[in-house]
Amino acid sequence: MIRPRTASDLLACVAALRLVHEQDHYPHRWPADPYDWLQPPRQRNAWVAVTVVPPEPAGQDEPEGRIAGHVALNTAEGDPSIGISSEACGLTTDRLAVVSRLFVSVGCRRRGLARALLGHAVGHAHSQGLRPVLDVLEADRAAIALYEADGWQRVGSVTFRSRLGEPLPGSVYVGPPPPAMTER
Repeated sequence: MIRPRTASDLLACVAALRLVHEQDHYPHRWPADPYDWLQPPRQRNAWVAVTVVPPEPAGQDEPEGRIAGHVALNTAEGDPSIGISSEACGLTTDRLAVVSRLFVSVGCRRRGLARALLGHAVGHAHSQGLRPVLDVLEADRAAIALYEADGWQRVGSVTFRSRLGEPLPGSVYVGPPPPAMTER
């Protein structure tokens, strides 16, 4: 199940992100404040994938959910690679939505959750008349494979800088346009 992220989800999101970082180095460097990293000021919306955990036999009446993944949509203003996306789409930044903070908990992979979360964010962007875009480090090969398999188009390269100043090569991708944009 995918639902809007709540403030009470953040602790579990950070715990899942820590395991993702330890295994996959995403994010590239562990953020000084992972709670702030998960909810930057430019964020429009964020969602979590929740897996249902059955209740204990002599315990709760209702099953609880476990955070299995996360995705967010940000405004395009201030995004370091947005110029490439904007030019490739021929759209102003107010017509773009940046997919970000997509990850799936290490123990919940190979179930289609990343694709479902990405699809949810894309669907939400489309419902707002926005074109989804994103950037990804070239080292994140699994993420790139997902984007390309889902029809995202690579439109350029960008070099980010880590907090320590090291260059981090990345790629810029443009997702499918909203249906209304393709009818024009």
